[in-house]
Amino acid sequence: MVSVRVAEFPRDHESVSALLASYLRATETEKAEHGLVAAEAPLPERYGREIADPATALAGRRILIASLDGEDCGVVVVGRSADTAEISRFWTSPDARGRGVGTALLERALSHAGRPVRLSV
Repeated sequence: MVSVRVAEFPRDHESVSALLASYLRATETEKAEHGLVAAEAPLPERYGREIADPATALAGRRILIASLDGEDCGVVVVGRSADTAEISRFWTSPDARGRGVGTALLERALSHAGRPVRLSV
């Protein structure tokens, strides 16, 4: 069963940090595959800050965590500016894909985002 909750810190620090790290490393791997960064390049410093201290780096945004059968396996970040909402850092662990986790995250994110919404992935 999939459940989605708003991250609470410090309780969810470890889960959010691990999920963001997986997402950001996958993003950098894809960039390397397209020749946009060196394959062995370290993560950009700003990504390191998100992983080390997501509560501070993403302050003012809503971080949602998805769990499948009690195991945290997905994350999405929802921010808001004066005229639009932004959904970013949308990630589901590969072993949880195809099981409704992404759908649950996106539905929950959209239910609180307002309109219009910009997807940044």
